[in-house]
Amino acid sequence: MQDWKFACASYDLAHAYVLGNDYPQAEASYIEAREAINRTWDKHQLGHILSGLGDLYALRNDHAKAEASYTEAREAFALAGDQECAAHNTIQLGMLYRRTNECDKAEALCKEARDTYVRIRSVRGIPHATLALGHVYLRRGDYREAQASYTEAYDVFTRTGDNPCIISSAMGLGHVYRLCDEYDKAEAMYIKAHTSLVRLRNKRFIGIVLLGLAGIREKQQRFTEAEQNLKDATAIFSELEWDDDLPECDAQIKSLHKRINSLAETGEGPELE
Repeated sequence: MQDWKFACASYDLAHAYVLGNDYPQAEASYIEAREAINRTWDKHQLGHILSGLGDLYALRNDHAKAEASYTEAREAFALAGDQECAAHNTIQLGMLYRRTNECDKAEALCKEARDTYVRIRSVRGIPHATLALGHVYLRRGDYREAQASYTEAYDVFTRTGDNPCIISSAMGLGHVYRLCDEYDKAEAMYIKAHTSLVRLRNKRFIGIVLLGLAGIREKQQRFTEAEQNLKDATAIFSELEWDDDLPECDAQIKSLHKRINSLAETGEGPELE
């Protein structure tokens, strides 16, 4: 009983460290929790601890450790008889493969999770697996399948009122429409996502939406708006010290300035101020 209590306390502490972006302390607490729970027979709690470790390693782009943790979490939940949590970690593993561009593996895992959710009649799980498939198809450049998956997920989440997933689906649709040159539709979806993200104060995803809006507005020669979107996104990512997206901001700003100057030289557009 003492080991179980210690494991639960360490798990809660690890989660708090993650929220505070103190990843080394979070890892140490998760590992302490894992060691303590391994001295008990609680496979269900072990699954949650391993899943938390997987999420942490994924945040740190340590894909090998994340893969191992998610795989072990799936096994622990399966032993505990919790098919829903096992399916969730199957999706997390699929999203990890998507990030490393192993899209066939990712698709297979997300479909496996969806089949599990259908079998156990998980009303909440099915659209989550569908949303994940949308992310995989988008990464692979299969825009028709991505649009279908995102639309299906968006419709379900809109009915159930799951705001974070509505936002994720809307952002996905925005990306798909932008890449298919359907700029009005893309802008509408990005603005829906942006409005909700501002309300939730999710700065990182606000920055990602601003990048998408900048891309649309550059294509439409709405250069002042595009430049402001990029400046705002850069400020957000710099404040958060989120280095993953800063290079994309820099690249888009350079591309925007190059296009403006090119149009100015031919007399077709404004010069930079």
